[in-house]
Amino acid sequence: DFDEIGLGEICAIFDVECASGDTFTDGTSSYSMTSMFVLDPVISLAIKPIGTETPNFSCALHRFQKEDPTFRVLHVDHESKETIISGIGELHLEIYVERMKCEYGVAGTTRRPQVVFCETLLFAPLWRPTVRTALRPLCQPWTA
Repeated sequence: DFDEIGLGEICAIFDVECASGDTFTDGTSSYSMTSMFVLDPVISLAIKPIGTETPNFSCALHRFQKEDPTFRVLHVDHESKETIISGIGELHLEIYVERMKCEYGVAGTTRRPQVVFCETLLFAPLWRPTVRTALRPLCQPWTA
């Protein structure tokens, strides 16, 4: 146990509600450290709890997001009922999935997120495809 920590020294505090990068002072000064440079997430993963979703699932995601600025919960896909999480690597996300199972008792299935997209025409097509017959060419020019 220490009464004070000097400049440049690193310490650990337990059972304190805080986020990564918080600054602690004695209360008489209002100093604040500059925020850390955080890498942008490069990989996403879809996770769905096995069985029914419990409060432990969202509690775990909230805690992980609070303690690690590189871990992000992007959104919940309402069609597949999966939560899309993202981080700085595949191993990074696998560790959080394993921690969720060990620390919170929530097992989940993971897979790469499906990309749902809709196609639309941006301009009129130049060719109109037709069925090839012996008398017609494969494509005919589009005439408006």
